[in-house]
Amino acid sequence: MFPLAMAVVDSENVANWEWFLNHLKAIVGTFRQITFISDRHVGLKNGIPKVFNDSFHAYCLFHLKKNFISALPKNFRKKTLALQLFMSCASAHTVDEYMEHYRDLGILAGETMNKFLESAPVEHWVNAFFPGRRYGVMTSNMAESYNSWIINERNLPITTMLDQIRVKVMKQMSDRREASRSWKNELCPSIEIKLKDKVTESSSWTVTKSADTVYEVREQKTYRVDLQTWHCGCSSWFVDGFPCSHAVLSILADNKNIYEYIDPCFLAVNYKSSYSHPIYPVPTSGLDANVLANVTEILAPDCNTQPGRPKKNRFDTNSSCTRKKRKCGRCKKYVYHNKKSCTDPIT
Repeated sequence: MFPLAMAVVDSENVANWEWFLNHLKAIVGTFRQITFISDRHVGLKNGIPKVFNDSFHAYCLFHLKKNFISALPKNFRKKTLALQLFMSCASAHTVDEYMEHYRDLGILAGETMNKFLESAPVEHWVNAFFPGRRYGVMTSNMAESYNSWIINERNLPITTMLDQIRVKVMKQMSDRREASRSWKNELCPSIEIKLKDKVTESSSWTVTKSADTVYEVREQKTYRVDLQTWHCGCSSWFVDGFPCSHAVLSILADNKNIYEYIDPCFLAVNYKSSYSHPIYPVPTSGLDANVLANVTEILAPDCNTQPGRPKKNRFDTNSSCTRKKRKCGRCKKYVYHNKKSCTDPIT
């Protein structure tokens, strides 16, 4: 988790998300394609293709899983099996593998799955159809971890909150910079373990050279590996940005440097570079007392806060909602909530 940008806005709506994305684009630039993972908020669904038109948008599998379960009939008896097939569809790296699980899920869930796909196209959540790279990340849990990390700071006034988050990120960057100085391997420690596991997994397979950069790897099935194009028949190398076990075996058989076939984001040198620029302190001890006395007081935002404790857990998306709209007794609109959960200001 590397905090890159944050903003304080009056509400999470389409306009504010587009404003944030435009400022984010000015920071990260447009020299490379970016993969976004979100909970399908309408502001992100509309804003990402508009602002980052050459990037990719993946839907969080955690939210999709909950949406899929809620879309099933209440008296559905095989929810566990349906959920397993749904997760298998999402993690499938080839179209044939996806279709195999999808057929079983279609027999089990029927029309529910077809309606679900109307609101969640497969190119946004199934590995086999995703046009970009996901680097092995299927959920937005990192964002939720960040929310839990600053859970105490979120209750502070805005200026204090921002300052405390700055201090927390400053310490985190310093700790990770110090910890990474002792690394001796080409990859980050957890990624190095992942690579060793793939070497062990492929140790009993057979590999045969076909051309200068093309190999045939045989396990239970046979796969074609092309080292020049970074492509394997299992398709996981492209989506994850990390060589699969078939590719690892082929690279070792060709006596090539395996680290040259791994996406640069996994290299330890780039990890160290990310934390090489510290966040410096913002002292107030050297400022003139008159300057501090004339600092403009920041008042609370002009908004109508509803009674009750604010929610801190992640929100469920309603993109696949199958409920009927009902008239709210408070705001008098046809919506999915009632007067107890209504958050509209009283007019």
